[in-house]
Amino acid sequence: MKTILCKELNTQNSKLKADFHHVEHHIAHLASSFFVSPFDKAVVVSVDGFGDFVGAMWGVGKGNSLEVKDRVFFPHSLGLFYLSLTQYLGFPKYGDEYKVMGLAAYGEPVYLDKMRQIVPLNSNGRFGLNLDYFIHHSEGVTMTWDGGEPKMGSVYSKKMEESLGPARKKDGAMSKEYENIAASMQAMYEEAFFHLLNYVYEKTKIPILCLAGGCAMNSVANGKIFDKTPFREVYIQAAAGDAGGALGAAYYVWNQILNKPRDFVMEHAYWGPQFSVAEISKELIAKSKELEKKTVL
Repeated sequence: MKTILCKELNTQNSKLKADFHHVEHHIAHLASSFFVSPFDKAVVVSVDGFGDFVGAMWGVGKGNSLEVKDRVFFPHSLGLFYLSLTQYLGFPKYGDEYKVMGLAAYGEPVYLDKMRQIVPLNSNGRFGLNLDYFIHHSEGVTMTWDGGEPKMGSVYSKKMEESLGPARKKDGAMSKEYENIAASMQAMYEEAFFHLLNYVYEKTKIPILCLAGGCAMNSVANGKIFDKTPFREVYIQAAAGDAGGALGAAYYVWNQILNKPRDFVMEHAYWGPQFSVAEISKELIAKSKELEKKTVL
């Protein structure tokens, strides 16, 4: 790893003095939420597609340390369940799940019983996938990169269409059936999500929750946490998905491994460079003049 990094940075191994720490995917998620939260003690839950062969993880954060309590391992994943139905409903782009979350509001969860066959709930707050409806465990998940944009192959099997009917084509007509399937999928996600959260609360009796992972951006489910669980305070870091992984890894090393005290609360997401109105106006005027010259030529 050090050799690869040195090559990318165009430097020599001897000049790179920093120590390397390997932080597990979901631990980085947990850390990205808890260590920048305002809480000294909280339950921490991460749910997403996959990372390091884990689909979900939960633990307890106290002070500057995290203790992992349980994991849901590959091939079971709520994020992959959501991805599969997103693809089935004709939204193939990586990150299109938010469109299906919005679509769900137009339908009714009339297929919830069928969804329960796809995502059976188990003891200990766990959920699983009925693998007859998926191919990721047997054929893998194909991913290609085109100009920086990830593209994923289909992850649902023929049985999904046998159960729910023909999948919607990309840009195909939207019907009430598809809206109802979206609503049913969202309802199933929430059922499994709250199944996990309520179990975690019963095990810890801590009424404070930090959420992370790509699924923590399901705002519809998040808005029901106070109604569906005993949790009374919730913190969700703005970059809850993989974009926040670097933040989590950094704070895990800083707080837990190096035992440094916590001294930062991420109260907003407005980081990066800042420009005044005068600077922005100056740049826009300059660009406008460049365009005028090109138009004349």
